[in-house]
Amino acid sequence: MDNALLLSGQISSLSAKIVGALFLAYVYWKHKRKPALWWSLSWVAAAFSILSDITGNIYILSLSEALWASFLFYGTIVLMEEEGIANETLSG
Repeated sequence: MDNALLLSGQISSLSAKIVGALFLAYVYWKHKRKPALWWSLSWVAAAFSILSDITGNIYILSLSEALWASFLFYGTIVLMEEEGIANETLSG
């Protein structure tokens, strides 16, 4: 595979993740919705995943993938709590 093509795909993916993280951080700042904060951190971790893949650091890659999934999952749990979905399901 052409390394330049791979690098350009990684850079575009990194850019999309950074833009997504900034947008979600803005949503948190503007509307104070806690899930947006956790999802923003999730996309920052995903951006670190791409950066570590570019540099070849497999330890940071593994850690950032785990953080990405954890922040994404926790943001969903917080959203369910904010909307009252978790309380109904767990107590009922």
